Amino acid sequence: MLLATGTLSTEKNEKGVMVLKYAASILVACLMICMLITGCSSTKETAGQDPAAIKVTLSTNPSPAVIGEKIQLSAKITGLNDTDGAQVQFDLRTSDLKALPALVNATLGDNGEYTADHVFKEAGTYKVYVHLYQDDLHMTKKSELVVQK
Repeated sequence: MLLATGTLSTEKNEKGVMVLKYAASILVACLMICMLITGCSSTKETAGQDPAAIKVTLSTNPSPAVIGEKIQLSAKITGLNDTDGAQVQFDLRTSDLKALPALVNATLGDNGEYTADHVFKEAGTYKVYVHLYQDDLHMTKKSELVVQK
């Protein structure tokens, strides 16, 4: 009888160990998923960035823009918490949308403005979309630009 009780007790211990191993493996899997999610999230200030606070002012040099001349496009961006890692791209489209847009990457100058050079081949009114990329943030602001003959 003692032998039977000892065997029963051993079987219960083995089942308990199996349940603990199963629970531990589930816990480890959950922790790994949490670490993966946390590792992919942004910890920079763009998470607290208010998109409505960001304003873009577009200008050209020379002004007015003239076809066939090298024009410096300039975007002054205000309301951005931090410019670290920010990238700006000008998306130039004709008003009739017949041609493919020209995408021009801008660089940050010492004066805090993003600039890029472009030569317009046609006169007319252009829709200029200024794209701002920073970590998880992507904003687009639209302006119009008149290019003269």
